[in-house]
Amino acid sequence: MDNLDREELMDMKWLEATGCKVLFSSVTVHLNKDHSESSPVSLEFQSLELGWWVSGECSCAQNAICRNVAFENRTVGYRCQCSEGYTGDGFTAGNGCRRAIVE
Repeated sequence: MDNLDREELMDMKWLEATGCKVLFSSVTVHLNKDHSESSPVSLEFQSLELGWWVSGECSCAQNAICRNVAFENRTVGYRCQCSEGYTGDGFTAGNGCRRAIVE
């Protein structure tokens, strides 16, 4: 699991307890190729993409990337994302990934 990307999730109970009505996120923009300087950029989203994850060890389809998900209670989960040029849900037990057709 340590060799794969990991994503942290916000606990919905914790988020609701804060009383927040708006969610903000941020990214870091690298200003040069060696990443010696960076600048935080704040974004306000008008829409967001909802995703889902599966408990257990990664089981992604061919041409998909596995991303581990860390939960506060230390259970392990993962989500799959099709590689560039492919489309689908990325899961072995789902629709997998198939080459995208560009028109």
